[in-house]
Amino acid sequence: EWFLPRPLCRIVPYVETVALTVSVFTLVTSAVHEFRTMFFSKCSQMSQKSAKRCVLLIWIMSVIVSLPHGLFHNTYEFVDENSTIVQCLPVYPDAAWWKFYNVYLVIIQYFVPMIILDTAYTMIAVKIWTMSKSRVDETNPANQKLSQLMRTLIIVVAAFSLCWFPLETYLLLNELKPEINGWKYINLVFFFSHWLAMSNSCLNPIIYGLYNLKPERRWNTSNDCRDQHEIDQIVENPIKNSVTVPITTIQNLD
Repeated sequence: EWFLPRPLCRIVPYVETVALTVSVFTLVTSAVHEFRTMFFSKCSQMSQKSAKRCVLLIWIMSVIVSLPHGLFHNTYEFVDENSTIVQCLPVYPDAAWWKFYNVYLVIIQYFVPMIILDTAYTMIAVKIWTMSKSRVDETNPANQKLSQLMRTLIIVVAAFSLCWFPLETYLLLNELKPEINGWKYINLVFFFSHWLAMSNSCLNPIIYGLYNLKPERRWNTSNDCRDQHEIDQIVENPIKNSVTVPITTIQNLD
């Protein structure tokens, strides 16, 4: 049942879809950037201008991708025995097209980003673990910070994957097997799945805050690129050089 003013029937689904798409695309962009920084260190952190361009491009793509949710929603009245129920439902010209669009949205909002995030952060974590184990004593503070960074990456990926999995699975099944909506407690399943997915945006700042490494010296910008041997030098001499963590954008994702 739709309780909000009727003009919001088109605005709310559209704004929600845009916000979720921006959040996911930002996570993916950050993961790709950190992967590039770690494995191709000759071009280190992106400049501020490049970062602004990436953010602008993410918003433009999200606005365009989410347009159908803003165009094809309308309110409908259903007369019950004692009252009239208003619902906000999608109005689409072709059922097959709308089904294709929603499946496409699930793929680009969850399954593809999950593959990219899992692959990028797993490879980064493996490289950090290999570097710390092979060149730094386990009791060294530098090794502890690298281990902390690796735990952060694992938690970020796990939180994204687990929080979004129930809702995205439901949305996919809703298009492929709509008979699931006839289940007795499907409304509760959707409610908790939707709540869990939205909670991921609340968890990210908490994760970044709790596991903020606060290094004394940050990785250099693109104006002062370093080769891979700088990473090796920092790991070999943690007391002299402190710890330089190439993953700096992660604490500013949200």
